Amino acid sequence: MNLSTLLKFTSSSKATGAEINTGTNDEKYTTPKAITDSKVSLIDGTETLTNKTIDGDNNTISNLDLGNEVNWAAADNVTDRTAFASGDKLVIYEAGVGFRKIDYNDLPVATRDSLGLDTDDSPQFTGIELGNASDTTLTRSAAGKLAVEGNNVAMLDTDTVEITVANWNSGTTVDKTVSGITATNIVWVSPAPASYDKFVEFEIKATGQDTDEITFGASSTPDATINVNVVFEK
Repeated sequence: MNLSTLLKFTSSSKATGAEINTGTNDEKYTTPKAITDSKVSLIDGTETLTNKTIDGDNNTISNLDLGNEVNWAAADNVTDRTAFASGDKLVIYEAGVGFRKIDYNDLPVATRDSLGLDTDDSPQFTGIELGNASDTTLTRSAAGKLAVEGNNVAMLDTDTVEITVANWNSGTTVDKTVSGITATNIVWVSPAPASYDKFVEFEIKATGQDTDEITFGASSTPDATINVNVVFEK
């Protein structure tokens, strides 16, 4: 016999089958035939567990017929039936309870909260289709910017500028602060209703813009306070 084919193992009882006994129960050498003849069975493939006990980490399934059930889920991860289909059967483990078998219908129905869509959630989407699958796609084009079908949606801000007589400094131009204006964004100006006549009389217009600043010009120095409404693109 080629001793290189022998398997060494330690046991509290004698091996079954052909063996070479060293004279103690603690250590012996057994041949492959001994393994074949022993009560240890090797499973190659899938076996249905019926009325059997599984002990792993002190978690035991006792007298539980698993049948053809193939789904396994940790209880902490099964908050609703979203990931499963009608007819599914599952074996789950619950801390403090152990293993148990449940049917699809025993799983709770998905809720806005379990889906992360409740009023206190902030779900993230690449885009939203509004009313149609393709012609009104709402997306994010940049930080703080929305787009519909790739076209930016205008985000507007407003302010009202008061230009006093002293602001003109006896001249015909004046710079006024308007937070949010840049050197390139689109700006619209129009007189407040009570200032319309003076606005027209002195031909006031916006003549320039820069960061947080807009410049007004007039045909001559105005003789009254004029309020101007400013609308600009954010």
